[in-house]
This record gives sequence, structure tokens and C-alpha cells, in this order.
Amino acid sequence: MIKKQVSFFFIFILLLYCGCKESFSPILKVDLNSGWKFKEKGTNSYLEAQVPGSVQLNLLNAGIIKDPFYRSNEDSIQWIAEKDWEYLNEFSLSNQFLLNHQIELTFEGLDTYAEVFLNDSLILTTDNMFRKWVLDVTKLLEIENKLQIHFYSTLKKNDEAAKEQDFALPEKRAFTRKAPYQFGWDWGPRIITSGIWKPVYLTAKKENKIESVYFSTDSVVGSTAFISAEIKMITDSETEANLSISNNGQKLYTEVFTTQEKTTSKKINFEIPDAKLWWTNGLGDPHLYKLKTDLEMNHQIIDSKTNRIGVRTIQLVEEKDEFGKTFFFKLNGTPVFMKGANYIPQDNLLSRLDSARYKSLIESTRLANMNMLRVWGGGIYEQDLFYDLCDQNGILVWQDFMFAGSMYPGDDLFIKNCKAEISDQIIRLRNHPSIALWCGNNEVDEAWHNWGWQKQFKYSEKQQKYLWDSYESLFHQDIPELINDLDPNRAYWPSSPKIGWGHAESLTKGDSHYWGVWWGKKPFPAYKDKVGRFMSEYGFQSFPATSTLDSVLLPEDKYLYSDALKVHEKHSQGFEIIQEYLKREFKIPKSFEDYAYVSQLLQAKGLGMALEAHRRAKPYCMGSLYWQLNDCWPVISWSSLDYYGNWKALHYEAQKDFQDLMISIDQKNDSLKVYIVSDQLTETHSELKLQLHNFDGNILWKKSENINIQPNSCHIYYSCPTSEIVGNTDLKHIVFSASIMDQNNELIDRLYYFKPIKELELDNPELSFECSKNPNGYTIHLNTKKLAKNIFLEFEGIKGRFTNNYFDLMANKSCTLNFVTDEIIPNPNQYLKIKTLKDCY
Repeated sequence: MIKKQVSFFFIFILLLYCGCKESFSPILKVDLNSGWKFKEKGTNSYLEAQVPGSVQLNLLNAGIIKDPFYRSNEDSIQWIAEKDWEYLNEFSLSNQFLLNHQIELTFEGLDTYAEVFLNDSLILTTDNMFRKWVLDVTKLLEIENKLQIHFYSTLKKNDEAAKEQDFALPEKRAFTRKAPYQFGWDWGPRIITSGIWKPVYLTAKKENKIESVYFSTDSVVGSTAFISAEIKMITDSETEANLSISNNGQKLYTEVFTTQEKTTSKKINFEIPDAKLWWTNGLGDPHLYKLKTDLEMNHQIIDSKTNRIGVRTIQLVEEKDEFGKTFFFKLNGTPVFMKGANYIPQDNLLSRLDSARYKSLIESTRLANMNMLRVWGGGIYEQDLFYDLCDQNGILVWQDFMFAGSMYPGDDLFIKNCKAEISDQIIRLRNHPSIALWCGNNEVDEAWHNWGWQKQFKYSEKQQKYLWDSYESLFHQDIPELINDLDPNRAYWPSSPKIGWGHAESLTKGDSHYWGVWWGKKPFPAYKDKVGRFMSEYGFQSFPATSTLDSVLLPEDKYLYSDALKVHEKHSQGFEIIQEYLKREFKIPKSFEDYAYVSQLLQAKGLGMALEAHRRAKPYCMGSLYWQLNDCWPVISWSSLDYYGNWKALHYEAQKDFQDLMISIDQKNDSLKVYIVSDQLTETHSELKLQLHNFDGNILWKKSENINIQPNSCHIYYSCPTSEIVGNTDLKHIVFSASIMDQNNELIDRLYYFKPIKELELDNPELSFECSKNPNGYTIHLNTKKLAKNIFLEFEGIKGRFTNNYFDLMANKSCTLNFVTDEIIPNPNQYLKIKTLKDCY
């Protein structure tokens, strides 16, 4: 009796669904991110699993392992990557959902080698962290279901692959399509994750749907934008349909056409009148259009897709000139100097990242006047939110594919896997106006020609030919063909850099990674001479904020070469190199906290010299992306933002040096020159004020003149022998200043010292300050009686950002700045800590 009632119930539901579709609303999606548990393969006890997540994060949440970032704990978790792991989710589905005609199971990301079983049937084998997997599981689903995933050790898989090949690759990790940085880098720990690292869900597959929409700005003539679009649709029969594209309800395109069975593809063209262009940060509004594509059949809209696009044209310009070959980007027909940094993943346990951390990072990028980030090829293809935020904030993206620092296999299966990965990512990201360039890899070409692998690994001529032919096939043939097919209006660059920094040609064409400073231990002034056409990597290390180190160290760890601190300095010579450069530029502080602070001043001084040199060389040089923007854990590194998002001195220096109007002062022999660099697109009229002060505030020399600052240019606006300005004055006690007012009547200035910082004779500045509450945090008003060198402010333990920090304040001057925070600080005048360089001596 019960069975008959159930049968009648199903028939009733089915008839209701088939005959009364307008009143029946089937469930179209089931989220499968909850209810997971996991265990080590071969054991019996399951633990709760976070999805998205990783085995390491699950073990940390369960208290099985300690925080891998803390002290020397990194070594204690290496066993995890050597094991195999099992995930299990037992879930129920409603009859209503099972009535869908076809159901697909989607894994947005599985890390990495896995076998997937649904109700004991093997349905999928995976080998790529970066791919999306979609399977038809209609016939396998029941009311009660069991989904199992077996994850296999990447280390074991790499060992197996290496044994099958008769010669070694430079890095075993190259056998696996997985985030390279997880295997350890000279700024990051070795945490080789596995698990379900992106969402999992079931969806009802539509019989007729829009598969993808690809928009491209072909040209802008006057105020009219000419847009092309390619729409791919899945359709089940030949029938009449209506395709339309609209913006805020205004139809931009409509067409009646006949669909085809299985797949229909349409290439169309339409116009946007009075188009608002998408511009980078600093040049204009990054305007976004919300375009809605509708597919209509039988007078009903059966599917829609909405895309946010920016109307803009972008070109990579390589033209022969008297020096070599240009390398610059034209945005909307305008040459734009690219200002920014290299971006790495923000964490080793990626699923810990939330939207707030992404928003904070891109906001810090925007506030530092950057207009480009390079997504480095040793990390991951970032989640959609990252690119959405770049779109919204006018930040262009140089997008590497995820290949870095090794040669790669050339067998058919590996290449097929790579091509599927790259196709997935191009299709996912190509509508973002922020994507400026696809780049094949990070430093593989340079490494092959300059790092001595042939000798180190004793490759025969045959093996060398195989490896290089495999490289050229993937990066000079397969990837360009995919881009030409899927995203033909965007430039491709095979490898960054084009030529290694040890070759003179690296500075005359292509992009350049200059590591003569740091790796080559060249003095900071080498940055003035080693200027290429586009500086896509260069850098110098510093300590992070004291609070950041406090989060992973005990007080007894806070000295150079302590066991715990050494774990958080991944460069084999990092301490020695910092110390060597410190001796050149500063007096060595005695306390650990002062040492960390001065290391940041050192980093900012060196990179500031590079930033100014690159911008002074405009238009010969048209890009400066320093290494690196951010960190993936608390560490001594090249970053300007530490793991918690704290601004180091370098980030404040970048904010100053990346202003649309920038003053740069350079001295060579007895000649002092004042440059003004403008990235603005209109002429600026201002008064250039020049003064020489001593540290007590007396003006020893001054001059002013009205100037017209040419748009999108760099010129020398004042030049004279240094001796005419300084005379016989003691150079250890004077500073030269240059200032202008920008179009918004804001001060742009630059200070220049004639002696190395360690030789300056600094007195107690006699600083005073007053704090007061404002709607966004706190206002700090500072006064000083004598020159205050490198003022550092801190509300210890309070999360926030000062609008200026690590700066110099001239004698008898005052300034006002803000501390942006959501927190309430009791007695801020007592809580605020202020330090200057004088306090460290």
C-alpha cells in the first residue's frame, strides 16, 4: 500500500511539472559545500572538513596540527603532503530536484590528484588544480547519496612521473599542474595542500542556454564605441529564437535567428553611443557597463547572462627605435606609464581569504596610485572577486599563466591538460577590462639561457632539444593559438622577462627583471643606470611590522639568526644582504624593533631610487612593477604590504613616487637637476618653489618660478651647479626641497639630502602632537622644532592605516594626517607611539 502511494505521488508530481510549468518551480541548484568529513587514507576515524578548504586547514581546525606559521612549526606539518586523504559527503536530495531532466555535478577546483566516486561509481579522475570539472550525474543520483573523493600525494605522483622520464626536470613540481609557490619559495613556506579548494554544487542543466558571451571593444570613434560579441548557445533543436543585448533596459542589439541542434554560435557587432570609457586609476573613471544578454524562445526568455564590461582599447606597442624596441601600453589610444607591483597569493591556506582581505589589498593598491598589478606565474589564477575589484578600481592586470622557474614536460597528456586549463581561464577572465596582457610564464626563458641548467643536470644535446622544443611548442605555438581563438584582441607575451638582467639587451627591448641590486649586491645607485623599457621585476627585502612578527615569534626569538626567525627569512643570504646594505646607508640600530624599522627605511630608500629613475626615463621606460606587493604569511620579504596588510615604508614611498605629478631630484657630479613627471593628460600650471634649509629650519637659499607642466611627459624644470646652491655649507646639516601645487591645490614636494643618511647630523627634533577623533578614525597634528627624519607613528595593536608614515618633517613645520580605523582608541594621545631615526642612534 505504501509503495503504491509513493508511485502515485511521483506520477502526480511529474504530471504537475510537465503540464503546469508556469506554476511549478523546480530546484535548480544544490550546494554541496557543507557536510563533508575527511580522514587519512587507511585510517578509520573521520574528522569534520571545511569546504572550500584543504587537509592542512582541516587538521589545524581540528587541533591535530599547530599553526604552521608560528615559530618553527612549518617543518612539523611536512608529513601531510606525503599522505593520501579521503573526503566523504553523504547527502540527501529531494524528489523535486531529481525531477530535473539533466543534472550536472560541478567541482570548481580539486587540489590536485583525485578520484571521485558517486554512489560507489568512479566518475572522475583529476590532475590539475586550476581546472573546473563538470559531469553529467543524472543517472547516478538518488534520494540518499554518497560522494567520495580520494586525494593522492602530489609528492608521490611527482616521484612516479620523474622515474618514468630518463632525465630530471629542474624542479619536480613541474610535473604537476598545481600552484608552484606551495613547494616553497624564497619568501614563502613549503605547504603542499590537497583537498576541495573551491565550491562544489549540483545544477539542473538547461536544454537551451547561453553557454558563454565574449565582448570586445573593437574601436572608439568620436563618442561611439564599436563592440563585437561572440555568443555561444546550447540548443536542443532547430527553432526560431530572439537574441538581444541591453544596457539598463536600453536595447543595443536584437536579432531573430534559427538555432541549430546542440550548439549555436553567433558573432555580432553593435554600437554604444555616447560611450563612457574605462580608464585606469588616476586617469579617469573606470566606468563599467552592465550588459544583459537574453535568449528568447516562444516569447519567453529562457536564459540570460549579465556581464560587466569596460569600453576601452588596449595595445602593447613594440616598435623599433634608435635604442632597440619600445614596450608600452596604449589605453584608449594614449600611452600610459604602468605603475605597480607583482602580486602573489595572499595566503598558503587559500580558503581562509575572505572578501574583506581582497578589498583591503586592492584599496591599498589604489591608494598607492598604482594602475597595474602583475599576477605572478608561480601562484594561482585568482578568484573572480580579485578581477572584479581591479575592474572597479582601474587597476590593469598583467596576467601570467601558472608556469614558473622550471622546464616542463612535453608529452601529449601534459600539453592537453595545460591547454584545457588555459582555455578555462581565458574564457573565465577575458571579459574583464582589467586584463591587459596574457603572459606565458615567469622566468623560464631566462632560466634556460642563463641559469646553467644544461650543465647542472648534464643534459645531452638530444635532451636539450626535447626540452626546448617542448617549451617552444607550448609557449610559442599552443598558447598563442588558444589566445588567437578565444581572446584575439589581447596581447600575448611568451615569457617575463624577455632577456635576463645580465645582458645589455635586457635594457633596450622587452620587459626586464633587474636583480643587480640584491642578488648582484650592486649599490642602490645602480638603479639609475639600469633602466629598461619596462621594469617588470626588481626589489629589496625588509622586515614586516613588529606586530606581524609578534604574531609568530616569542620575545626570546626576536634577534637575528634565532631559529624561529630564520624560518621566517626564506632567502639563504637574506640577513647578510640586508646587513651589508644597512652598513652602506645607515648606522646599525641595536634593538630588534629599531632594526626592523630601519630595514624598512632601507628598502624604501633603495626602491624609491628605482621608482624615480624609471619615471624620469619616460618615455624610454614606460612601466615599473616592483617585486613584490604582498605576502602569503608573516615573513621578512620584498613586499610593501605585509601578511596582515600593514603598509611598510616602501608602500608609502610608492604612494609618493607613483603620484600623477611627481618631483624627482637628481645630482650627478656638480649638477643638480629637478625633474617633474606628469602622467596627467592635460597641461598643469604651477609655481616651482626651491629652497635650501638647514636642520634648524633656517632658509639658506631659495628660488621660485612659474612653470607649465606638459601632459604625459618628463622634463627637467630646473638645473644648476650644486655648488651655486650649497656654497660652503656643511652638507651634513642641510636639505634641499622642491615643491609645486597640483590641479587640486595639493602640495607635491620632494626633499634631497647631499650626504648618505648615516652621515647626517641629526638632533632631537622635539616633536609634539595632538590626536582627535574624526568620523573615519583619528586626526593627528604634528609639530617639530628641528628636522624630524623618518617619522614613524603607531597605535600598537590597533588595525588601521595612517595616511602618511615614515616621512620627514622640516624644522619649525607642522602637518596633519589621519589614522583610518573602525576601532575606538581610549586616550589616543597616550596610546600613540612616535619614533624618528634619531631615536635609533
